[in-house]
Amino acid sequence: MDRPFPAYKGTDPYIFVSYAHADAEAVYPEMLRLRSHGFNIWYDEGINPGSTWRDEVALALTQSRVFLYFISANSVGSENCHQELNFALSRERKVLAVHLEPTELPMGLELSLSNKQAIIKTDHAEAAYQQKLHGALHSMLPQAASAGARAPAPATPAEPDFKSIAILPFTNRSSDDENQYLCDGLAEELIGGLSKIDDLHVAAQLSTFALKNQNLDIETIGKKLRVHHILSGSVQKSANRVRVNVSLNDVRSGHTVWSERYDGTLDDVFELQENVARKIVTALQVELGAQQKTDRLINVGTLNPQAYDQFLLAQHAFGQLTQRSLALASDYFRKAADLDPAFGRAHWMRMICCIILMRDFGAPADELLPRAKAAIAEMETTPFVAPAPRVRVQRWLKEVRNTERELAFEAIGKIRYPDPTWNHYQFWQIAQCLGVAGLVTGAIDYIKRYLALAPQHIENSNVGTYHTALLELAGRLEEAIEVQGEYIAGNPNQPLPFGTRIMYYSRTGQYARAERDLRELSRLFPRNFAQFYHLYWTGQTEAAKEYYAWLQAQPRLQPLFKYWSAFLMGHIDKGMDQLETVAERDGEAFTVKVTAVCCMPPTLVKEVWGHPRHKALMARYGVTDGWPQELLEAVNELTPTTGITVRPDEF
Repeated sequence: MDRPFPAYKGTDPYIFVSYAHADAEAVYPEMLRLRSHGFNIWYDEGINPGSTWRDEVALALTQSRVFLYFISANSVGSENCHQELNFALSRERKVLAVHLEPTELPMGLELSLSNKQAIIKTDHAEAAYQQKLHGALHSMLPQAASAGARAPAPATPAEPDFKSIAILPFTNRSSDDENQYLCDGLAEELIGGLSKIDDLHVAAQLSTFALKNQNLDIETIGKKLRVHHILSGSVQKSANRVRVNVSLNDVRSGHTVWSERYDGTLDDVFELQENVARKIVTALQVELGAQQKTDRLINVGTLNPQAYDQFLLAQHAFGQLTQRSLALASDYFRKAADLDPAFGRAHWMRMICCIILMRDFGAPADELLPRAKAAIAEMETTPFVAPAPRVRVQRWLKEVRNTERELAFEAIGKIRYPDPTWNHYQFWQIAQCLGVAGLVTGAIDYIKRYLALAPQHIENSNVGTYHTALLELAGRLEEAIEVQGEYIAGNPNQPLPFGTRIMYYSRTGQYARAERDLRELSRLFPRNFAQFYHLYWTGQTEAAKEYYAWLQAQPRLQPLFKYWSAFLMGHIDKGMDQLETVAERDGEAFTVKVTAVCCMPPTLVKEVWGHPRHKALMARYGVTDGWPQELLEAVNELTPTTGITVRPDEF
């Protein structure tokens, strides 16, 4: 029998249908009726058996909201149906069993379904049965579309605008591999500077850097990034001398619009960047604003080439996001600021290094907090305007921290009356407040809007950790895996994305892929939290217990790995002790509410969030039971401006 429709592939809540293929004649009409009533349906529409089948089914099960099990003599005898049910139960999915016919259940299956809702089709007239089935599913999926409503088919993507460009990471032609920092830095600055031009679409740095070392042709890159032009280049550096080759290509024709070679010293880098940017603007016929016609398009914040070189080294180290690399980056940023005390961007990034080292790695606050405050004070004597600097500081430093309500309404005001100095930070701030209020889907929508609007600078790099934490908490693991894949492609030496993707693979039953990534991660860190997480999700309880003891004994382990592992092993009070320490020192509300539980199954999330000690922690930030509804109403008043409607989530 032909498949009735493609399995659902979107991000809205959906139903996973488990059935025996021999029952297709009875089940397919049921699925068609449910789909016509607005329910999104995923089912096995012909995936070939094997590891790919297991991975796809596991991922679909993990991301589903309801497991609909059609029971018959055929499905009771199906090993695949048994595996799907057991996996759904292990992932705490809601289960609805529909008995297509009177069927005697084996004792184990009867026990598994004993406390699950069930409908026996033959006990009801057809109309009554349909009403009962739809009512049960609507109660399990309150977000389902209204009866009879169907989502419109996705529109065919429009052709990319002529005034669109992707700037690829430059190729290192130097004999020294360490000169990659200069190649990446030049591309990053061009992306950041050109992204500020209203009339020009520039592909995001995350997307372009994900294509590094893939050797794709221009046409393929253009289609992937949906741009009309590609800028590529190479850098050769020897001591203070540099040679830069740059070319601009038209994706459709494959023709080179222009190409040039620049020979000079590091002192010439600023003029080189500006020259390239102006040529791009001319070639793409971009209309500049009056200010942009006179000001520099690429303003890195200093005209001191030695300071800028130290800054690029710092950016390269910062991107690896390990404790060692952040400490190294902080030192480079300090050297850059020493060489040019007016280099406010270097002061700002040094402050961010200090905060991340304290917040995420448990580095001593008595040493780093004075450095962070000194960097802020020095930055404020420079012309540099950081993205809402005082607001960010108020999120991170408890002595000046505002409540979530104050932060939310401040950002709401900036959407109503935009402030250019915020650089769209108001969308990120609202995203964080929504996440803290448990309005996770709305937080994802706002963070995506921020990523689309904000300048492509390294200052925004840790948005990715917030984004994937929210996706994971929302159960949108496939999206989270894709995001981490992009980070890994663009930053293959950064361990954090590997560790995070291992967790997603393990949680969705893609164990072979998790083990492949574990082998890569173990080359850098022979023992790591991702290994514990994999043991936990694969049910290797005794090995997980031993690994947990090792994790807890590590004095320099990131605090979140300690309270994550404690919560997962059922040691809720121990985890609360560790989380309270983080909150007392410098933890922002998002860390305490979202990051603290994003790796956990739904029942454990509810247990932690409902714990009196956790509620007391959140009260310190002004988060009370009535706050989510107040925020929901306030943010939805912005819908005519933002186009974003926030709805309550169900966890």
